[in-house]
Amino acid sequence: MVEQSHYFVAVQPPLQVREQLKKDAEALRPHAPFKHWVHVNDYHITLKFLGSIRGVMNEDGLIDVLKEAAQATVPFQVRLQGIHTFGPAHAPRVLWYSVQADEALSQLQQFVDDILSKRGFTKEKRSFTPHVTLAKKNNDQPVAYKLSLAERKAEDLHFSVDQFSLFKVHPKKAPMYEQVEAFQLHGGYDS
Repeated sequence: MVEQSHYFVAVQPPLQVREQLKKDAEALRPHAPFKHWVHVNDYHITLKFLGSIRGVMNEDGLIDVLKEAAQATVPFQVRLQGIHTFGPAHAPRVLWYSVQADEALSQLQQFVDDILSKRGFTKEKRSFTPHVTLAKKNNDQPVAYKLSLAERKAEDLHFSVDQFSLFKVHPKKAPMYEQVEAFQLHGGYDS
């Protein structure tokens, strides 16, 4: 059986921000029992996970739809505001930076979700929690570190979002995510 490629739509922070995220992750690594630490080039804010696109549309059709979303969106700012976890406190599943944004990030995510659901992709049911994953999969060990992750603040990590991208997943590679296409935000249909 041929493996089907999976895709997702995301905002990737600029390299300077990703390098600071990597430094923060490296500082936490000796104290946090996670199996998988995300590659610096894989840091992103997911807008929409698509999974396999087979049977829904081809890659070119997907690119055309996402161009429409970019055309309607104005560039905006986001700030990484602190490190948190998903999962139980004693054995968290995911270590992540939260993202504070103006309403524009949520509007972009909603627009991408709406436009793709009209073309056959499943509409997202969960509420949008923008974040950048640093590490995943606890080693089934109790968390021994004493850091108060929820109170740890990012050091001036903010950036302008002037594009989002379509990524293809390659699970056995590092980095795992290949940028298929970047979509520049144009600031509305009249631009």
